[in-house]
Amino acid sequence: MLYHLLFPLTSSLGLQCLPVRHVSDGGGVSLTALVVTLLCGPAIIEKLTAMRARQVVREDGPQSHLKKAGTPTMGGVLILLAVTAATLLWAQLTNRFIWLALLTTLAMGRWGSWTTISS
Repeated sequence: MLYHLLFPLTSSLGLQCLPVRHVSDGGGVSLTALVVTLLCGPAIIEKLTAMRARQVVREDGPQSHLKKAGTPTMGGVLILLAVTAATLLWAQLTNRFIWLALLTTLAMGRWGSWTTISS
């Protein structure tokens, strides 16, 4: 979305010779993902804690892993949210490979969470 709004400005500002699109995309994507993670992270962790989605640690494993007991799991939801938001804001949405990559990422994230819940 932002790609379609900002890219035409590079030629009107006389910046077409610079790789402005790639620099702004990289910085914008990173900053967007960081902001989404910082803003949504506490709420998602609180929700996962309320749902009792907690780490189960086997007793026969290493003793150092016992401190992980009770840690909220499924933090990948937060990563998928940040990736999706950044992609929808900064990617060239007319490119079918962007959609293929995003939908594959979301499908694998969904499949991974389903197998974790069902086991």
